[in-house]
Amino acid sequence: MRELENGTSVNKYFIGSSILMAPFFLIAHFLALLSDVYDANGYTLPYYISVVSAGVFYVAAGLTLLSIFLYKQFKNEFAAVAAPLFILFGSNLLYYGAVEPSMSHAYSFFLISAFIFLCDSVARKPSILKLVLLGIVMGLIAIVRPVNLVVLSLVPFFLVSNLDLPTFSIKNGLKPFLAIIPVFLSIVYLQLLAYHWQTGEWIVWAYKGEGFNWDSPEIIKTLFSYKRGLFVYAPVCLLSLLGIYHLWKLSSVKSMTLVTCLTIVIYVVSSWHAWGYGWAYGLRAYVEFLPLFAIPLAAMLSMAKPKLKWGIVSVAVLFCVYTQIQTYQVTEQILPLAGIEKQEFWEIFLRF
Repeated sequence: MRELENGTSVNKYFIGSSILMAPFFLIAHFLALLSDVYDANGYTLPYYISVVSAGVFYVAAGLTLLSIFLYKQFKNEFAAVAAPLFILFGSNLLYYGAVEPSMSHAYSFFLISAFIFLCDSVARKPSILKLVLLGIVMGLIAIVRPVNLVVLSLVPFFLVSNLDLPTFSIKNGLKPFLAIIPVFLSIVYLQLLAYHWQTGEWIVWAYKGEGFNWDSPEIIKTLFSYKRGLFVYAPVCLLSLLGIYHLWKLSSVKSMTLVTCLTIVIYVVSSWHAWGYGWAYGLRAYVEFLPLFAIPLAAMLSMAKPKLKWGIVSVAVLFCVYTQIQTYQVTEQILPLAGIEKQEFWEIFLRF
């Protein structure tokens, strides 16, 4: 809780994760009420299981939607299945889905996967239902982690003619997306209601004293630091960037759009005043954007010649083993979640 200048207190965090957890919490609460063993107070075993179940469910749902999207894009079953699995086991996604599921990252991963899936589906064949769902997803993205709306920069990816997609003019292509605004705003209004209920104010900045340093982003540190670097703790993401070349061969517009979106993401994530994002395994702020790395990885797996493809698969598997060893080290407190330096990193490298 944060105390405001008017003397009221506000929950620092946004309500989106709670909304997504709510069905699981309600089931746990119902079971606890029926139980003679567990108190229905929100802290006993049924509630713990509900939070873990929610994290696992949303990661699994996100991976499923991502896989379907990749298949539609590249028409390659192996790439559509392998790329999401490499992202799951080759990054800290599994950790934040099953070990730290109370944090927002598993839910954001699902929402961005759903956003990509629905944008592609709307671009192929618009419908009122799809537009409503897309508006809901965008609204939930905003009230889980508002900064994740930078993924909107990926929209042009879906508005170009490629791989049997229909061709859109700018006017006709944007019209369906403008139609989702009322649905989006209705979801965002839930957050404003929460602020008003807590403080009497409609607009609140609950992150007082925190913010972005737009003029000095720590890009190198967020990508390569031993403390948190994305490519140090999830090298499969670095491997995936090689697939941008293959994506370019399919569509230069799609490739440039993805690169632009990734550039914006890296800049925004690196500009946060605490670039390491506190107590964390790897750079946790990148977890929600892992679907973006799955796209070039799938492009590479679908287009590479057989020998090269199996070489890529072999390297990806090794990276997954490496990352899962680190995940084990974190859960066993061998690998610290804060303050690790180069020397300590190599001293405990692959240690069991």
